[in-house]
Order: sequence, then C-alpha cells, then structure tokens
Amino acid sequence: MSAPTSPNPRAAGSPDISMLRSVAEPESGWLGVSIQTAKTLKESAELVPVPYVKGVLGIVVVVLETVEKIQKNQEDLKDLCESILRVATFLRDQLEDHKDTTSPKFKKLCEEFEKHLRGVLSTLEKLQKKSRGFRGRVKELFKSSSTASKIASYQKSIQQLQSDFQFVTIVDMGFKLNEIKVLPASAALLGSRVNNCPLPSRIFQGRQAILDKMHQFFNMDSGEQQIYVLYGLGGAGKTQVALKFIKESSFSDIFFVDTSKVETIEMTLKSIAVSKSVGDSAQDALRWLQSNPNKWLLLFDNADDPNINLNDFLPKCSHGNIIITSRNPELRKYGAHTSVSEMEEADATTRGNDVTDL
Repeated sequence: MSAPTSPNPRAAGSPDISMLRSVAEPESGWLGVSIQTAKTLKESAELVPVPYVKGVLGIVVVVLETVEKIQKNQEDLKDLCESILRVATFLRDQLEDHKDTTSPKFKKLCEEFEKHLRGVLSTLEKLQKKSRGFRGRVKELFKSSSTASKIASYQKSIQQLQSDFQFVTIVDMGFKLNEIKVLPASAALLGSRVNNCPLPSRIFQGRQAILDKMHQFFNMDSGEQQIYVLYGLGGAGKTQVALKFIKESSFSDIFFVDTSKVETIEMTLKSIAVSKSVGDSAQDALRWLQSNPNKWLLLFDNADDPNINLNDFLPKCSHGNIIITSRNPELRKYGAHTSVSEMEEADATTRGNDVTDL
C-alpha cells in the first residue's frame, strides 16, 4: 500500500504519551517526560493563530508541575496526567492541521478543558497545603473519599472531552476565521473521505517487524473482513503502532474509535453517521459500514474493559478492515494478532535518543 500525502506536515512532532511512558526509566521518570512534552506542546502553539490555545496548554504545564511537587502521590495521579496530556496533544494537533479553520464549538470545548484543568489545579493545591501538617501523610489524604472522588470526576470529564473534540473535528470544522461564517457540516463532508485519526508521533521509531506483518495481513485478498488485534501492557505503544500503520497505508475512510467506554464508542459511531449523511445513530453508522464495500478501516483504540462486548459494535459483513488495541489478551479471538511488549534493543536506543532531543 502506498502512503497518502499528508496535507499539513508538522514542523515539530507531536509526542505520544504512551510511547513516552514506555521509555521513561526509572518508573518515576514518566512525570518529568510528561512535563517536557507539555512544554513542547505549549511552545509549538506559538505557531497556531488561535489565541486561547497557548493559555490552555500553559495550564497543562502548571498542573503537571504541581503533581511533581506532591511526590508521594505521583503514581496515583498518573492516569489523570496522561488523560490531560492526550487531550492537549489532540487539541494542538487538530488546530495545527486546520490553521485557517476552527469552530465555535471547538473553542467552547477548549474553555471547558481549561475549567476542568483549573479545578484539578485547585484540588491539587489544597491537597499539597493540607499535607504539610501531617508529616508527609499525603497518601492518606489522597485516599480520602472527597479528594479521590474529585480526582476521579475530573479524569472522567477530561476523558469525555477527548471524544467531544473528536466529534467536533469530524462534523463541525467549517468555521472560517478569515470569512467569519459557518458552513453546514453536510456540505463540507458529503461524499468526502473521512480520516479522524491523529497522526503518529514524529518521534515514534521502530516496530518495523510488526508493521510489516500488518501490511502483509491487510494486503491479502481473503474475501472476508480483516481484523487485527494489537495487545499488550499499557504504555507499550500499541496505539502508535496502529497509527503508524495507518499513515503508511491507504483506505477509503478511516475512523478512530475511543473504545474505553460504551458512551465514547456510540458517540464516534454517531459522528460517522452524521458525517456520511446517513442518519444520527450508532446503528445508522453500522448499517452504512455494512452496506459500503469500499476499503474503510475502523481503529478501536483502548478496548480494555472486559465488560464491553465489542461484538455489539463490529459491522456484520464480509468486507472492511478493523484494528483493535487492547490490554486484554482475550481479544485475540477476534482475528490475527500481535503482542506489543518489550521494545527491540534498536527501538529502545532510537527512542531514547529522540526523547533526549525534545
């Protein structure tokens, strides 16, 4: 398969949190790498002519630096920090890809993201202040019901924001800054090729053996639906492998599905239906995929929850292409599969050098 030409090649790469996490040694070093990544995102926002972006990314840096000060709870806050960094990376990438276009809804989501970040910051600052009188008993304070519930609530809201950003990116990126007008989403997208996948990190290297295996698999003319599962521990780089493969390949439409929750799966499927003007429900999208024999691809990312029946969201047809990334090895039953685990020595060396250069 030939690699499609990217319409807006980035001057600087977009660091990926899962890849960076995998190379941060020792384990406590993940936060330092995350802070450096956030600073890189903030600096790159200088090139984006949307004034509120730099401010939001600046708050991301402050939040991560505050977590760094609460030394005994960094591991408890890792998932929250990674969720924040994913949204920040997606935000910067999308606005850089659409330098002359954005949406009022997109701006509203940015404002909501900032609101959540300030709430997180306030909670962390209170936690830090209270801990001073307890001789370092921060762990007990963190696990109090009120603090833990606040952190969990913010994390859930921020994860939902990523899906909301993806929905707006697909459906409502018609607001022209220079023309001050809104184009109907159907006019912008009707009959057009859809690709809502983020680009792979520019600093992602290696995994060539896995990529070669995937290319060989999807190049086969089996007359059946092609499903490939990438499974392994969190932070192993499964998503980056999938995104790298997609960037090197050619499909009629590419749909990125956040599979961490049923709600995000359904929201993405609804956005597919809207973008293709075939309805506004998840079932409308599945029917369209089932009736469309073109070479489309679905990427079900982070399909980790064993309580989610993925069969409910797979198009029932003998065509189409599907990639699943998961921590759950049981999903191997869906098709061809590869374990994404420890890096090859060459990969680790290359990645380490790239991170050092950030």
